[in-house]
Amino acid sequence: MMYDFKAYKLITPHPFLKKWVKITLLIFVVLLLLLLLPWRQTVYGVGTLIPLDPTERNYRILATVDGILEKIYVKENQYVKKGTKLFRMRDLDPAYQKRLENIKDTSIDKLKNEKQKIENFKNNLERQKDIFKQGINVYNEKIIQLENSLKALKNQRIASQNKYKIAQINYKRTSNLYKEGIESKRNIELKENAMLTAQAQYQKIEADIQNIQSQLDITANEKNRFISEMKLKQNSIQNNILSAKNTIKNLQKLIANESVNISRYQSRDAIAKSDGYIIRIYQNDQNKLIKKGEDVLLFAPKVTQRAIRLRVSDFSMPLLKKGLKSRIIFYGWPAIQIAGWPKIAHGTYGGIVKSIEPLVHEKDSYFVLITEDSKDEPWPDENLLRMGTQGSVWVNLSTVTIGYELWRLMLAQPPKMTVIPKDYK
Repeated sequence: MMYDFKAYKLITPHPFLKKWVKITLLIFVVLLLLLLLPWRQTVYGVGTLIPLDPTERNYRILATVDGILEKIYVKENQYVKKGTKLFRMRDLDPAYQKRLENIKDTSIDKLKNEKQKIENFKNNLERQKDIFKQGINVYNEKIIQLENSLKALKNQRIASQNKYKIAQINYKRTSNLYKEGIESKRNIELKENAMLTAQAQYQKIEADIQNIQSQLDITANEKNRFISEMKLKQNSIQNNILSAKNTIKNLQKLIANESVNISRYQSRDAIAKSDGYIIRIYQNDQNKLIKKGEDVLLFAPKVTQRAIRLRVSDFSMPLLKKGLKSRIIFYGWPAIQIAGWPKIAHGTYGGIVKSIEPLVHEKDSYFVLITEDSKDEPWPDENLLRMGTQGSVWVNLSTVTIGYELWRLMLAQPPKMTVIPKDYK
């Protein structure tokens, strides 16, 4: 038996509440599924379009001499070819170039004289070396001769000494025999004469030995004095050569400086070193004295390859690596870009990280160069996309889920590190 509880029917949920629960569950499921969707992590920054080659960046053309701006051949924003005359300077001192040339000519003559002096010093040094060698040989030969003579005299002294001793013995024996009446007075006189002769000969040899020894000492001293004098002369000549070489270096430097001054003076016409644009003319008063080194023109060379100088914080700098791809929105170009989904974009352009500066530019910031991605849509024409245009850049990192990205943001964690592409060189 079924009972119909009317009160229970009264507490039944309203149909709107059932629909609201279903919608809530559906939204929860959708949000849960969204958390599992992929999300591309990026590093965002704002950069400026510049030439990649530093030599193609703007530079100022300066006055080469003190004087007056005689004529300007170009106008602002004019495109010029390499070799085009830009302006001409006129010096106030017409004799200045002549004085520079006189100084240069005088320095060249001095340089020739100094080179000739070096040759003369070298020849003199060679002559002194020959004289030194010959003198040493003469002294050595003389010393050898004296040493041989001394050696011979010493041998003679030994023989003379023996002869003198024998003569003394003979004289004493004859003297004793004479006292005994055996020998005659004539014999004793002969023996005495022989002894005195041997003694005189011995004494003469001793005197000769002393004389030779004295000559040998004098010759050795003369040889040492000759060596000292010759070394002093050679050192003096070598010092003169070094002094002349230093003078030559100074003269060559002076000649080079004067040549540069003359060349600068002669180049009164400033010439464009490359194709480019005249951005600004700073001096246009032909009655105004312009000092050497003052700005005259601002020149912008023609750019062959463009890049974006991207400024990033030190927090994001470790995440960036050479070869990472990026998406760019140039200011003034209508575009749509969702950072986590790079493929959902319109009006954006591709780029590649070319290099990262190794030093901090200023507090908490680094510069990164982004070049054009050759595999993506080319950047706008240089006539439309001018140097100095700013752009928003998203450098692509790893792909994660939206849930992970939300968790990372809540915990203030950095994005994941990425691996450098293997196909990038």
